[in-house]
Amino acid sequence: MNKKLISMAIAAVLAAPAISVADVSISGTMHMSIDATDSGDASDSDNTSVSSNFSNIVFSGDEDLGNGMKAVWQVMNVTVLDESNGAQWATGPSYLGLAGDFGTVIMGKADTPYFTFQSGFDVFDGTLADLATTMGTDGGGNTNAWSDNFNLTTQNTIAYISPDMGGFSVVGAYVTDWDAAGAEDNNNTDAFSVSASYSSGGLMVGGAFERHNHDGGVTNDGIELGASMTMGETSVGLLWENLDGDSNTDRDAWAVYLTQGFGNNTAKVLYTTVNESSNNLDEASMWAIGLDHAMSKRTSVYGMYASLENDDNSQRSLGGVDHGDILTYNSGADQSGFSMGIVHSF
Repeated sequence: MNKKLISMAIAAVLAAPAISVADVSISGTMHMSIDATDSGDASDSDNTSVSSNFSNIVFSGDEDLGNGMKAVWQVMNVTVLDESNGAQWATGPSYLGLAGDFGTVIMGKADTPYFTFQSGFDVFDGTLADLATTMGTDGGGNTNAWSDNFNLTTQNTIAYISPDMGGFSVVGAYVTDWDAAGAEDNNNTDAFSVSASYSSGGLMVGGAFERHNHDGGVTNDGIELGASMTMGETSVGLLWENLDGDSNTDRDAWAVYLTQGFGNNTAKVLYTTVNESSNNLDEASMWAIGLDHAMSKRTSVYGMYASLENDDNSQRSLGGVDHGDILTYNSGADQSGFSMGIVHSF
């Protein structure tokens, strides 16, 4: 930037009256890994890559409005640390709302309650074994179209988060329209999502439901039920999902995980499988094993291995939606990979 412009900007700030603002915090996560993968494609089977895995920076704050109420806001930007992708501002959940004894109401861009509930079982979140590899997608290689994808951060969203009611909580969201930014919301392509859970001690049980509406009255539905139990440093969880609808597939998927902590280390195992769907997208299964080592409260390193088996008509890929370099999908391709990474939260 021109030095004269910098001087003018500084002078303008010094001349301006003092501005009183509510508390603002900066937080986020930086997650990088190096991956050695086999995509199952004979023409390009072995690859080594550096990945930025849902690294992000978050600006958030609140203002006390009195009578137990406050204004709350957040702006998240997903950052790509290893290359330039031309990402815009506020690419992650970003919203403005009110919070009080009644709970929290926000408007803007948000992870759906369905996706948020699933994420609670994603012990390899952001890695090659991200649970979105098998959960929330139709298996046809289509992870972007909203109609067939339930791993979503949605625009044009109003959401409600209940307070903790003796261990029971509810989250609901309505998406007014899926059209491009700036287009008038006509509600012909809207959606709603809800989750409910009960937690007591180390036990959690709950479920979620989401419906996508299309022009012409076509709908796609997703439902999932899950439970987890934590006893000391041992945790186990089980998640079931069904996707069904007029333009989607009718199929079931399962995931089970086990984590065991010892000292500064956590060992993790995940197995997930999806059965053959009504439109002949075949079965797939994935398993992963990994070890995390906490170097401090905010920094950890890990090593892991993941293996994905696709039947002939299945086009799933390691990496889900949050891993930086998702492998190219090929019908019937079996994929695998080793990964070593570092995660720092601030």
